[in-house]
Amino acid sequence: MLPIERLLYFWAIGFVRLSVVAFYPRLNCNERWFTWSIYIIVFIIVASTIIPFFFFLVNCKHIPDMWDYSAPNRECRSIWPQLWMLDGICAVGIALDLCLLAIPIVVIWKSMKFSNKLPQVLLVFSVGIFAMITSVVRLVIMCTTDYTTDTTYKMITIGLWTSLEGHVGLWTACFPALQPLLRDIGHFWFGLLDKAVSLRKSTGTSKNLMGNSEANSRNISVV
Repeated sequence: MLPIERLLYFWAIGFVRLSVVAFYPRLNCNERWFTWSIYIIVFIIVASTIIPFFFFLVNCKHIPDMWDYSAPNRECRSIWPQLWMLDGICAVGIALDLCLLAIPIVVIWKSMKFSNKLPQVLLVFSVGIFAMITSVVRLVIMCTTDYTTDTTYKMITIGLWTSLEGHVGLWTACFPALQPLLRDIGHFWFGLLDKAVSLRKSTGTSKNLMGNSEANSRNISVV
């Protein structure tokens, strides 16, 4: 299952990063440098997805031999070129995550400095920073672990950080799409709160009216 997981990972993390980039046109920045930065990042994301995918797809001279270690005359690359490719892709991914975090900062500072959308964007950036941290940790583990022996067992640790990186990146990409849902939930709860407050006020007002009417009746009876 490891070759399948590896091939699917490149496309999964690539589409996650493209989803994050798709959020940036909503910042409404018409400056040329911002537009060209998005184009360049999209190109690098697509290239860093396709190149390693086909590199590992043709890892063996006969592609089905990747899943059949008992195949006769099995010819595959050694583990070192594979590790170098994984380390290089991980380093490129960290650089991409850094660019995805750094490029919109100027736009946010200029156009959203005092906007009500600023907390939402900062939340996305904070989760994105955590995703980049997971990428750095994964790269450090990959560079300090000897995968030439007992590779499958040692892949367990790196697999956990790989899954965490992909999931956190997916959360970051989903925040803009979830904004209407979160807004509706907020309006729903605030609506219930307003109803509760208004009901309490109306109840208190009715009690005061009843108390005043009783007091007036008592005064009339005394008179």
